[in-house]
Amino acid sequence: MRLFRFLLLSVFAVAAHDSVTAWAGGGKAADDIQNFVEGDLKSLRDLSRHDFVVSKMVYATDQNFLGKNIYQSFKVPLAHKITDQKLVAAAKELKRLKPLWKFIIYDALRPHRYQIILWEKVVGTAQESYVMNPKFGSIHSYGFALDITLQDEKGQEVDMGTPVDTLGRLSEPRHEESFLKNGQLTQGQVANRKVLRQAMESGGFRGISNEWWHFEALGAQEVRTGYSIYK
Repeated sequence: MRLFRFLLLSVFAVAAHDSVTAWAGGGKAADDIQNFVEGDLKSLRDLSRHDFVVSKMVYATDQNFLGKNIYQSFKVPLAHKITDQKLVAAAKELKRLKPLWKFIIYDALRPHRYQIILWEKVVGTAQESYVMNPKFGSIHSYGFALDITLQDEKGQEVDMGTPVDTLGRLSEPRHEESFLKNGQLTQGQVANRKVLRQAMESGGFRGISNEWWHFEALGAQEVRTGYSIYK
């Protein structure tokens, strides 16, 4: 009986350790999380705790299509625990395909108020189709989407033909074959995109047709009807 009780407490301790509330541990880290996001913190996980993840949160820099830092000092890639579990599964496939490669996460949970900032930048422009109208709810704002690429065994970002956050046709998976034929994409660049897709799809993620770096852990309807948005 004592052994059973010990094992049960151990399970709860591990679950608590994995949660963002435990990770924050009070103090400045807790304040940073609460300033960044409003919602159910118990369901969130810090993806950077994995040794197969490199964090480069693009909206915590000015190196993005906005040209400004909107996340300020918050650089932790947070995601729903289901997204976290699927990323672990994707990492197993990546390790099989490319044993020394890692994932680079450029964005994960993007609270709703930041989605509004992105939308206001593109609405009425040719880039509008690349950003979800916040009135529908971006899957990023629920913690179920990742903007992600790969790092090779030398610590270099893998060449995908365009940088993450390049909003244009060359970034669209649906046009890869035509760009390959006319020489705008190389065989190696398309092969690298396929490695990323195979790893992510093996973990249970779904890509989209107009951004090679964007993957979702659950379908949009399931997310919007079954989960709460983070403000």
